[in-house]
Amino acid sequence: MASQSFNIPRTRILIVVLTTLLYFLSMNISISIVVRYSRELGINISNTSIIWAVTFLISAIFRPISGHYGDKVSSFLMMSIGGMFLTLANVVYMLSKDFTSLLLGRVLNGIASAMFIAPSIAAATLVVSEDLIGRSLSYRSAAVSFGALIGPVIGGYLVDYISYSVAFALAAVLSALNAIVCALLYTRPDITAQFQRESEKGSWKDAMNLTVILFTATSLIGGLSFFTFRSLLQSHYRDLGYPSSLYGILMACFAAITMILRLTSHRMIGSNLRRLFLISATCYFIVGLGSIVLSKAYVYPWTFIPVAFYGLGFGLLVPAVQSIISLSTMKSVRNRAMTVYSIGYDIGGFVGGIVLGHVAQTFGYSFSYAIIGLLLMINPILVLMSTNRVSNK
Repeated sequence: MASQSFNIPRTRILIVVLTTLLYFLSMNISISIVVRYSRELGINISNTSIIWAVTFLISAIFRPISGHYGDKVSSFLMMSIGGMFLTLANVVYMLSKDFTSLLLGRVLNGIASAMFIAPSIAAATLVVSEDLIGRSLSYRSAAVSFGALIGPVIGGYLVDYISYSVAFALAAVLSALNAIVCALLYTRPDITAQFQRESEKGSWKDAMNLTVILFTATSLIGGLSFFTFRSLLQSHYRDLGYPSSLYGILMACFAAITMILRLTSHRMIGSNLRRLFLISATCYFIVGLGSIVLSKAYVYPWTFIPVAFYGLGFGLLVPAVQSIISLSTMKSVRNRAMTVYSIGYDIGGFVGGIVLGHVAQTFGYSFSYAIIGLLLMINPILVLMSTNRVSNK
């Protein structure tokens, strides 16, 4: 009976949504406070940026492993390993008292991201038929947004009214639960068999076609903007004297907008590649505009304006790009294709975290936000230049 229930598309999508939600809820509780915690320990902006950015370097290094074994064995196995490493990272955060220990936590967080994120995207496309990929990716992205909606608020209020340790402990419990759920899913013969059927052919070369390379390049700039936005604004608000919960509310607003859009995005996105390209270009422009606005409107409550731009842009951008990559690759290489795409975000997050963190310390936060906005304007140009070679599907 259980095997029959898994064969229902809605059940398959629900499984991916549940595991994704547990992971991103845990992650958002911790990453929404770790930069502030670093500054509370007396670590300066540049060194805090290194702590933040090292996760993306480590993630980029380990992603090929998860991509390979996700395709050859199972996405759920990689997701379980990712959940275990995130649990370890949260425990290390909870015990950290200096630069070195926080850096170790972020290294473990990087391995967790490498093992979980790309395989979870691939899983959302592999557990359903081709005509349901857009719906499955949209609901998975909505789960990411819901985790980002309540995670920073929970983390912020726990820090303001109890302690950092309690917040990190809760994050550890959630990530441990996720690891257990994914491990149980991996042990199910019907699920394992399904992934093995898709692993019979395909190579890294098949996973790195021109479309994947294009959106890996754009994701590099997108990652630079998104992750720097998350870390710099957190540090900025601490230096302005705002409580941790206020940053959490801003991130919740961002997540709420993206979640609403993603729950309905499968109706707007569809499976027409040319349309998906145009949606992606438009979204990149909106996010870039939001960063430029943030350079002038960073004081609360005006910050809600650029945050809304970010929400509108990323709300449709993520499922649109992931749909493009899914429709442009074979099932047997989807873990690896999503890995290549995700590495772009990692490199962007690493470079942006270090370079723009140094820029913020030297020239101010506003200057960094403006640079992010200008760099993002490259993406819609690249995407629009590639639209003509796309054939409609």
